[in-house]
Amino acid sequence: GTHGVKLWNAQTGEFRGEVSGPQEYGPRWTEISFLPDGGTLVGAAEGCEVFFWDVVNGAFERTLKVGRSGFVAFSPDGTVLASADRDGTVKLWDLTLQADLDTLRGHNKIVNGIAFSPDSRRLVSTSFYGAPVKMWDVASGHDLTSALGNPTRNTATCVDLSADGNILAIGTGDLELW
Repeated sequence: GTHGVKLWNAQTGEFRGEVSGPQEYGPRWTEISFLPDGGTLVGAAEGCEVFFWDVVNGAFERTLKVGRSGFVAFSPDGTVLASADRDGTVKLWDLTLQADLDTLRGHNKIVNGIAFSPDSRRLVSTSFYGAPVKMWDVASGHDLTSALGNPTRNTATCVDLSADGNILAIGTGDLELW
Protein backbone atom coordinates (compact mmCIF):
# COMPACT_ATOMS: atom_id res chain seq x y z
CA GLY A 1 0.00 0.00 0.00
CA THR A 2 0.90 3.62 -0.25
CA HIS A 3 1.80 5.92 2.59
CA GLY A 4 0.51 9.17 1.11
CA VAL A 5 -2.31 11.48 2.04
CA LYS A 6 -5.33 11.16 -0.23
CA LEU A 7 -7.22 14.26 -1.34
CA TRP A 8 -10.88 14.52 -2.38
CA ASN A 9 -13.07 17.36 -3.56
CA ALA A 10 -15.27 17.99 -0.50
CA GLN A 11 -18.15 19.28 -2.66
CA THR A 12 -18.31 16.51 -5.27
CA GLY A 13 -16.55 13.60 -3.57
CA GLU A 14 -14.23 13.30 -6.59
CA PHE A 15 -10.78 11.85 -5.85
CA ARG A 16 -8.17 14.54 -6.56
CA GLY A 17 -5.01 12.54 -6.02
CA GLU A 18 -2.46 11.67 -3.41
CA VAL A 19 0.57 13.46 -2.02
CA SER A 20 3.48 11.72 -0.36
CA GLY A 21 6.86 12.49 1.15
CA PRO A 22 10.21 11.31 -0.12
CA GLN A 23 10.01 7.84 -1.70
CA GLU A 24 12.16 6.14 0.93
CA TYR A 25 9.89 7.37 3.68
CA GLY A 26 6.82 5.35 4.62
CA PRO A 27 5.35 7.19 7.61
CA ARG A 28 2.19 6.60 9.55
CA TRP A 29 0.45 9.95 9.73
CA THR A 30 -0.45 11.17 13.21
CA GLU A 31 -2.00 14.43 12.06
CA ILE A 32 -2.70 16.41 8.91
CA SER A 33 -3.80 20.02 8.63
CA PHE A 34 -4.18 22.79 6.09
CA LEU A 35 -2.37 26.02 6.80
CA PRO A 36 -4.61 29.10 6.73
CA ASP A 37 -3.51 29.85 3.16
CA GLY A 38 -5.60 26.81 2.09
CA GLY A 39 -3.00 25.78 -0.45
CA THR A 40 -0.48 24.17 1.87
CA LEU A 41 -1.12 20.82 3.49
CA VAL A 42 1.05 19.71 6.37
CA GLY A 43 1.34 16.14 7.64
CA ALA A 44 2.98 15.06 10.89
CA ALA A 45 4.51 11.60 10.82
CA GLU A 46 5.53 9.16 13.53
CA GLY A 47 9.11 9.48 12.38
CA CYS A 48 9.58 12.94 13.94
CA GLU A 49 9.07 14.82 10.71
CA VAL A 50 6.50 17.22 9.31
CA PHE A 51 5.94 17.28 5.54
CA PHE A 52 4.67 20.27 3.56
CA TRP A 53 2.87 20.01 0.18
CA ASP A 54 1.46 22.46 -2.31
CA VAL A 55 -2.00 20.91 -2.83
CA VAL A 56 -2.74 22.87 -5.99
CA ASN A 57 -0.07 20.99 -7.95
CA GLY A 58 0.58 18.12 -5.48
CA ALA A 59 4.25 19.04 -5.18
CA PHE A 60 6.24 18.05 -2.10
CA GLU A 61 7.80 21.25 -0.71
CA ARG A 62 9.89 20.48 2.35
CA THR A 63 10.39 18.51 5.56
CA LEU A 64 10.87 19.84 9.07
CA LYS A 65 12.31 17.60 11.80
CA VAL A 66 10.30 18.09 14.99
CA GLY A 67 9.60 16.41 18.34
CA ARG A 68 9.27 12.68 18.88
CA SER A 69 5.60 12.26 19.77
CA GLY A 70 3.91 13.18 16.50
CA PHE A 71 1.48 15.68 18.05
CA VAL A 72 1.53 19.05 16.33
CA ALA A 73 -0.61 22.18 16.17
CA PHE A 74 -0.49 25.16 13.86
CA SER A 75 -1.22 28.67 14.99
CA PRO A 76 -4.39 30.04 13.40
CA ASP A 77 -2.35 32.80 11.75
CA GLY A 78 -0.19 30.11 10.08
CA THR A 79 3.14 31.43 11.35
CA VAL A 80 4.02 28.99 14.17
CA LEU A 81 4.07 25.22 14.45
CA ALA A 82 4.08 23.68 17.93
CA SER A 83 5.38 20.13 18.23
CA ALA A 84 5.04 17.95 21.32
CA ASP A 85 7.88 15.76 22.48
CA ARG A 86 8.22 12.62 24.56
CA ASP A 87 10.68 14.43 26.84
CA GLY A 88 7.92 16.70 28.20
CA THR A 89 8.73 19.74 26.07
CA VAL A 90 6.87 21.63 23.37
CA LYS A 91 8.95 23.17 20.60
CA LEU A 92 7.80 26.24 18.71
CA TRP A 93 8.86 26.62 15.08
CA ASP A 94 8.74 29.71 12.88
CA LEU A 95 7.17 28.40 9.66
CA THR A 96 8.37 31.33 7.58
CA LEU A 97 12.02 31.03 8.61
CA GLN A 98 11.79 27.23 9.20
CA ALA A 99 13.64 27.83 12.46
CA ASP A 100 13.28 26.76 16.09
CA LEU A 101 11.77 29.66 18.08
CA ASP A 102 11.60 28.29 21.62
CA THR A 103 11.37 25.17 23.75
CA LEU A 104 8.65 25.21 26.43
CA ARG A 105 9.54 23.13 29.48
CA GLY A 106 7.13 22.19 32.26
CA HIS A 107 5.72 18.72 31.76
CA ASN A 108 7.35 15.69 33.37
CA LYS A 109 6.65 13.19 30.59
CA ILE A 110 5.15 12.84 27.12
CA VAL A 111 3.18 15.84 25.85
CA ASN A 112 0.14 14.35 24.14
CA GLY A 113 -1.99 17.31 23.17
CA ILE A 114 -1.48 20.93 22.12
CA ALA A 115 -3.79 23.70 20.92
CA PHE A 116 -3.43 27.37 20.06
CA SER A 117 -5.80 30.13 21.10
CA PRO A 118 -7.72 31.70 18.19
CA ASP A 119 -5.49 34.80 18.32
CA SER A 120 -2.32 32.62 18.14
CA ARG A 121 -0.96 34.27 21.31
CA ARG A 122 -1.44 31.39 23.79
CA LEU A 123 -0.80 27.67 23.61
CA VAL A 124 -2.24 24.97 25.86
CA SER A 125 -0.47 21.62 26.29
CA THR A 126 -1.45 18.39 28.04
CA SER A 127 0.50 15.48 29.44
CA PHE A 128 -0.36 12.04 30.76
CA TYR A 129 1.71 12.53 33.92
CA GLY A 130 2.23 15.28 36.48
CA ALA A 131 1.37 18.91 35.50
CA PRO A 132 -1.32 17.64 33.12
CA VAL A 133 -2.33 21.06 31.67
CA LYS A 134 -0.10 24.03 30.93
CA MET A 135 -0.82 27.36 29.25
CA TRP A 136 1.96 29.32 27.55
CA ASP A 137 2.50 32.78 26.11
CA VAL A 138 3.74 32.02 22.59
CA ALA A 139 5.75 35.23 22.09
CA SER A 140 7.66 35.09 25.38
CA GLY A 141 7.52 31.36 26.24
CA HIS A 142 6.31 32.23 29.74
CA ASP A 143 4.24 29.68 31.65
CA LEU A 144 0.77 31.18 32.22
CA THR A 145 -0.62 28.10 33.97
CA SER A 146 -1.35 29.96 37.21
CA ALA A 147 -3.98 31.95 35.27
CA LEU A 148 -5.89 28.67 34.81
CA GLY A 149 -6.23 27.98 38.52
CA ASN A 150 -6.20 24.20 38.77
CA PRO A 151 -8.31 22.92 35.88
CA THR A 152 -7.66 19.23 36.50
CA ARG A 153 -5.60 16.88 38.60
CA ASN A 154 -6.47 14.00 36.30
CA THR A 155 -4.43 12.63 33.45
CA ALA A 156 -5.16 14.83 30.43
CA THR A 157 -5.35 13.17 27.01
CA CYS A 158 -6.35 16.04 24.72
CA VAL A 159 -7.15 19.74 24.77
CA ASP A 160 -8.72 22.49 22.69
CA LEU A 161 -9.85 26.09 23.04
CA SER A 162 -13.20 27.42 21.79
CA ALA A 163 -13.30 29.68 18.72
CA ASP A 164 -13.51 32.77 20.96
CA GLY A 165 -10.73 31.48 23.27
CA ASN A 166 -12.93 31.68 26.37
CA ILE A 167 -13.55 27.97 27.00
CA LEU A 168 -10.81 25.41 27.56
CA ALA A 169 -11.87 21.80 26.95
CA ILE A 170 -9.74 19.08 28.54
CA GLY A 171 -10.17 15.38 27.79
CA THR A 172 -9.46 13.39 30.97
CA GLY A 173 -11.54 10.27 30.51
CA ASP A 174 -14.40 12.67 31.22
CA LEU A 175 -14.69 15.93 29.32
CA GLU A 176 -13.93 18.93 31.53
CA LEU A 177 -14.74 22.52 30.56
CA TRP A 178 -12.89 25.35 32.23
